[in-house]
Amino acid sequence: MSLKTFVIGITLTTLAVLTAGTGYLLMIQKNRIADSNASVTVESTETPESGRNGPFPKAYQRTQIEAADFSLTDQHGATVKLSTLRGRVVVLSFAFAHCSAICPTLVKSLIDSSKQFHAEVSTLIVTLDPTRDTPATLAHTASNWQLPQGMSYLSGDPQAVEQVLAAYQVPHAKDASGTINHPALVYIIDRDGRIAFTLNAPSQNWLIGAVQRAGTPGT
Repeated sequence: MSLKTFVIGITLTTLAVLTAGTGYLLMIQKNRIADSNASVTVESTETPESGRNGPFPKAYQRTQIEAADFSLTDQHGATVKLSTLRGRVVVLSFAFAHCSAICPTLVKSLIDSSKQFHAEVSTLIVTLDPTRDTPATLAHTASNWQLPQGMSYLSGDPQAVEQVLAAYQVPHAKDASGTINHPALVYIIDRDGRIAFTLNAPSQNWLIGAVQRAGTPGT
């Protein structure tokens, strides 16, 4: 299964169903993982206590998809190359400065979650709007977002950024007003440079739990 198919599956198949008469919220997740030898489907049903605001589900399937390497510029003017972060867990997400809908909530969740991360965890946010979020503007945006040390906001040549977005199959479409419609996509990349988990609008508990599991081999 391609990365594109997997991302679309994560985005579209996390469903909330309210069970009549009980008030229980059932989280139904389907993660389809495939390699050259097998295809595995994992389904889990979570109650309100262990749903989106609860612990990261133990049944959430870990993947072994190699993370595409890239090299972009951060808010300090330094070059950040993903492959140089091998040996660290990397939280990779996507946002843009002019976003007033999804991005503020996503960035705040990433910041708040990072306070619970081990020191050997790097959080990277790649812009979805490289024509406006140029390297020269990154410091201003990072300051507005109050990004802490250890979190990088990345941009670069628009073509280079678009190549990253394509490699990670990030859905994004700009409308006439300049708003970019996109999911709150987060990749958790393990110490070996593989995508361990793909999350859509994860809670802080899910982010923290996924990062912890990504740093533990075999989980």
